[in-house]
Amino acid sequence: MLDLKNKKIYVFGLGISGRSAALFLAKNGASLIVNDIKKDERFAEKLGSAAKNGVEFVWGEHPCGLAECDIVIKSPGISLKLDVFKEVRRKNIPVWTDIELAGYFLNSRNITAVTGTNGKSTVSALTAHILRGQFENTILAGNIGLPVCDVIPLEDPDSPVVLEVSSYQLECAENFAARIGVLTNITPDHLGHHGGMEEYISAKLKLFDNHQGSCYAVVNYDDNITRDAAKKIKNRDIIFFSVSGKAKQGIFFERGSIISRIPGFEIEITPRLKIFGVHNLQNALCSAACALLMGIKKEQLIIGLESFSGLEHRLEHAGSVKGVAFVNDSKSTNVESAITALKAFDSKNIRLILGGEDKGFSYAPLKELVKNKVKAVYLIGSAAPLIRDGLGPIAEFHESGDLKTAVIEAYNNSIQGDIVLLSPACASFDQFENFEQRGRCFKEVVNKLNQHG
Repeated sequence: MLDLKNKKIYVFGLGISGRSAALFLAKNGASLIVNDIKKDERFAEKLGSAAKNGVEFVWGEHPCGLAECDIVIKSPGISLKLDVFKEVRRKNIPVWTDIELAGYFLNSRNITAVTGTNGKSTVSALTAHILRGQFENTILAGNIGLPVCDVIPLEDPDSPVVLEVSSYQLECAENFAARIGVLTNITPDHLGHHGGMEEYISAKLKLFDNHQGSCYAVVNYDDNITRDAAKKIKNRDIIFFSVSGKAKQGIFFERGSIISRIPGFEIEITPRLKIFGVHNLQNALCSAACALLMGIKKEQLIIGLESFSGLEHRLEHAGSVKGVAFVNDSKSTNVESAITALKAFDSKNIRLILGGEDKGFSYAPLKELVKNKVKAVYLIGSAAPLIRDGLGPIAEFHESGDLKTAVIEAYNNSIQGDIVLLSPACASFDQFENFEQRGRCFKEVVNKLNQHG
């Protein structure tokens, strides 16, 4: 366990994880310097009242004093390439994110840590949901649920902790360990932050660097990148999950059943899932493997799988108006997730809302699915011209501009049986604070349509 008393620690960035880390450090005797661009008197007062050894606040764009600290805790989205870290690196001062800090205080034997480009939130939530049927004090944290530093005083020695962790958090990991590490899939994302695909994959694989005793890597066999990446994972039992029919070891789907051939956890079940789509079947297999490895009983596993309704903003049914269905997939912030959403539907009557803030990837991989399944595309946000150019003349396009206009136009053009799908394939930050606000806006417009027709 790390002794924080009188350690001089710089907390760089006061997002959700930064605030959580700062409060934990202040309460446990660290001497803090806290920096954020935006001044927040209310949090400063709260943090100051919690501190045992005082807090120095630095408000503004350019932090100072990093190189005089024992440890720097940065918010995950802050780039390590910033000039402010040059002197820090020269002096070999550790730069951590919240999960590395928390790892010194949590029992790694309790932890299931989930990473990947897509699906990690659903896998984390579903795994925790299943485990709570048997271990009622199961904690869901990280990028979903509680910030990880909030978990430290809550952890029960006998209860599982399920963490969703991002490449941003993992790039600084040196000692963080989890009994079960999960790799859902890897597709190009966040390459501007990491510097390229190789660096992005390397950040993800840091999840598996440390181990204590018997531990596992649960990996997607059907994803070429993750299957190859598994060869680099050492000193862990590799558990593959697969819906392709190609994997006969690990946990897989065959003849309508989930079949586990994990040594010591062999079962066959046929649950009736509420979540739909091939990607959610993969998520169910992955979560089932994690739950089995944590000791879930077969009966509780079935109950957990069958009672899970999915997450908000992930292919969420947002209502129907006069026979037109609305689906909120606002969490679709990259092209691969929009592809996954379109594959989940058998219908060819989709009216697709695309756009937002461009992330620098080609939209061409969407072409075939849009051509075969989409009646019309409604473009929003700053990425609209890039999407139109990337897809070419394969569909009817509407330059809607904003989300409210897109929903109304799509509904007015629809007939009974059509599906209006928000799966933007872009970040939300050009018009919204985050994807959650974008999804709530979508649902609010649908609710108004339902009220007024």
